[in-house]
Amino acid sequence: MNRTRTLLITLGLLALGLVVAQGMMDGPNTQPWTNDGYQRAHHMGPGNGAMGYGGMGYGQRVPGRMAPGTRGMMGGGMMGGGMGMMQTLPAGATPLDDTLLRERLEEAAASFGPDARIADVMPFANHTYAQVVDGEDRGLAELLVDRYTGQVTPEPGPNMMWNRAGGMGYAAAPAERYDEAAARDLAKDFLKGFLPGAEILAGQAFPGYVTFDYGREGRVDGMLSVHATTGAIWPHAWHGASLEDAHD
Repeated sequence: MNRTRTLLITLGLLALGLVVAQGMMDGPNTQPWTNDGYQRAHHMGPGNGAMGYGGMGYGQRVPGRMAPGTRGMMGGGMMGGGMGMMQTLPAGATPLDDTLLRERLEEAAASFGPDARIADVMPFANHTYAQVVDGEDRGLAELLVDRYTGQVTPEPGPNMMWNRAGGMGYAAAPAERYDEAAARDLAKDFLKGFLPGAEILAGQAFPGYVTFDYGREGRVDGMLSVHATTGAIWPHAWHGASLEDAHD
């Protein structure tokens, strides 16, 4: 009896996994940047899940740019186009114009409200990164746009897991212990072992965490985030090489 029950439960979980995977493959790439569009694509109710905040969804790909072989795992979403992970590109593929990429990011930022805007746009090998801030320069979220497809996705890591404004379950997290200045000190100490000789170049506070650029001799080498309650450090290992000569 127990074996039968275990088998049925296992089969049920496998079936559920297939349904979720199929939904991710089929829906996100054609949905508009609206909260309703995201929820339809992922069968979500308002406020549920990691990326249901601020109208977060998957941006449309640029028409005509999806040549055979350019789809990443999970349809170019979290493991594909937006992150540059497990993505294949045809020989001779060229990135989209920076102006077009910024337009895609600005379209995404508009869903956060009338005062939201894009800030700190930074090109990396895998994608272009940007921050969404409000009218008072307070951080709202972090975005990525695929340099080859124009697809906009929420940045993974702290943006999904630590963001109090809509991350995974952190709305009721304990009170913050580290402001931006204290988080900067933690980041400096961490860099001593992580990348000797590197220094913090710029920082932006988000609900629940702070993200910093770091590098050597003014050049950006990467980014990391510091949890505002625990002080945990999360390096952004998904960007690839920085394409900036120096931080603005």
